[in-house]
Amino acid sequence: MPPSPRIAPTSDLAFRKILSSENHKTIPQGLIGDFFGFTPDLDDIHIDNPYTIDVFGTPDPDDAEAAARLRQTARDVTISVRAADVLIELQIRRTAHFDARTLLYHCQRFVSHYSETSHSLEPAGEEHRYATLRPVYGLNILGHTRFPCTHALHLFSPYDHERKEGWEPALLRIGFLELSKTRGLTIGQRRWRDFLLTGYATAGAPSYIGEAAAMLDYVNLDRREKTMIDMQEKAIATWEAELAYAIGEARQKAIKEGLAEGQAKGLAEGEAKARFAMARNARAMGLSLEDIATLTGLSQEELLRL
Repeated sequence: MPPSPRIAPTSDLAFRKILSSENHKTIPQGLIGDFFGFTPDLDDIHIDNPYTIDVFGTPDPDDAEAAARLRQTARDVTISVRAADVLIELQIRRTAHFDARTLLYHCQRFVSHYSETSHSLEPAGEEHRYATLRPVYGLNILGHTRFPCTHALHLFSPYDHERKEGWEPALLRIGFLELSKTRGLTIGQRRWRDFLLTGYATAGAPSYIGEAAAMLDYVNLDRREKTMIDMQEKAIATWEAELAYAIGEARQKAIKEGLAEGQAKGLAEGEAKARFAMARNARAMGLSLEDIATLTGLSQEELLRL
């Protein structure tokens, strides 16, 4: 019997579901252990933005705006543990200013605890406020190539390049996992990479990855989750088909008109016009900039100028 279908772990709903569900904290616990080398107690794990389908109400299959809202709920998960704060973000497609945004989010998270005061300390003096700061660890899961080397995982923290010394203990560690690569991964990290690409737990995978895979089995989804997944897939398929048609029409029109600059330039201009027209329509329907960029091939800077 063939395995039952699963939703892709890299879809917005699935990613949030497996890593920020209150009743499945063993999954983020396992990911933290595999990528950052420490395993927090379950009781110490606090999910800042827990997953729930309830916030979307009863989805209407004809409501394109509802599907757009779900896509825009973010692909990030923020977890507080006793030892540190952990930010996990899914970034399948390239976006503008990604590096700057990543550094900003992690630094903002680090300084966010400065205003807190410890109940065990007198609230006077900045020294006590510094004591409330704690490390921030981040893992960005990338569906595109970010680094030129063949290694799949990069973990950055303050480093002295002249003396080749790291700053330990590091208060800030930002990681990048490129799903297209495998070199340098531990067995546990490799299991995560395989699961994120397929939705299935490979032979020998730890129980928490098996738990995540079971959560994404289509038969185990809530009725509303199934509706939202189907709405998203239908919306994407529709836009892709319309984009392909629009580009094809533009290509034929550009060739027939034979613009003065020549057929090659006319073809490029015709396709560009079709992409911009499609982008405007998609934006009017409520699709996110990232979805529109994927469908049209335009950069987010170009889309923002529309």
